[in-house]
Amino acid sequence: MGDVTTALNSMGEHRLSEVSELRQNDGQRGPCLQERKALTMSERDSERLKARQCHWRSNLRVTAMLLVLWFVVTFVVTYYARELSFRFFGWPFSFWMAAQGSLVVYCLIVWFYARYMDRLDIRHGVQEPDE
Repeated sequence: MGDVTTALNSMGEHRLSEVSELRQNDGQRGPCLQERKALTMSERDSERLKARQCHWRSNLRVTAMLLVLWFVVTFVVTYYARELSFRFFGWPFSFWMAAQGSLVVYCLIVWFYARYMDRLDIRHGVQEPDE
């Protein structure tokens, strides 16, 4: 049992040192990450829990903002597009928004979310291992 605990402790220390190195190389400090020192097992668990909670809050915040953007593009712009009677790329704006514009915005939302989450995962040390 002692070997398992030792292995887990060394894995945790290795992970914490990776996070510290990433933070130092990046030159930025996240709002929830602090400098890592030699910590006991319970302190490490507490730090991991805080990092995960901060990661989750950031995830919820960006998800909420992107859902608001999705709602505006899907319902608000399309609803009021008839009143915006101007030509956009040679087509009436309402037609263009229904046929093309919303799809472009949806693709941009997916691209932004994937890129943002990759960076957020790295910042909080919960990224997926490279294959």
